[in-house]
Amino acid sequence: GQGRGSVPHCPVGFTARRAPADSDSTGVAAPEHPMSPVSVVWLKRDLRLHDHGALAAAAAEGPVIPLYVVEPSLWQAPDADAQHWRWVRASLKELAEGLAARGAPLLVRRGEVVDVLADLHRRIGIRSLHSHQETGLEITFSRDRAVSDFCRAEGIAWTEHLQFGAFRRLGDRDGWSKRWEALMTEPEREVPARIEGVDLEALAGETLPARPVEGLVDLHPAAAERRWD
Repeated sequence: GQGRGSVPHCPVGFTARRAPADSDSTGVAAPEHPMSPVSVVWLKRDLRLHDHGALAAAAAEGPVIPLYVVEPSLWQAPDADAQHWRWVRASLKELAEGLAARGAPLLVRRGEVVDVLADLHRRIGIRSLHSHQETGLEITFSRDRAVSDFCRAEGIAWTEHLQFGAFRRLGDRDGWSKRWEALMTEPEREVPARIEGVDLEALAGETLPARPVEGLVDLHPAAAERRWD
């Protein structure tokens, strides 16, 4: 069953297809390199190891790929700032070190999330997707809806783990305070000291770029002098 503080999106019980097949209506072909079912942890703003519900849940299932996607559409948005990327990049470098020490190297890919997930699914077969539920803007909400559609079409179980007091898909606020209190009093999620990782050599990983897109500037020039790494 699902643990507390999580929102399952798609049916569980997915088995990676093993025989070559033509692409289906979503354009995703069967995995090229059959292997043990893999769980992907899609990292968004939760660039930490401490109290990480998505990573802890995925680690309990078996092999894990921690994934960060450098999304051009997000970094080209009007509110994107070079200062944001410097913080993200420094956080990812520290997170990558911690994950490697636990046995699960970080995979960095550039592109739109659905395209990246489709490519990984074709290469290895994704059993489940874990992430934190993001509280963002319309651009991230629309992207999440596209990810949900992809997972549903491919039979991939996607669980969004809660970390804030914002709850999606509420028809009204009845009972909100009780849900918030229950979430805030949950125990911290311990990430194991050892995580079963995956060999990333064939997964087209990338190094962290100095800038996620060309032309990204400091919206507040005074902040440009602040360094995170």
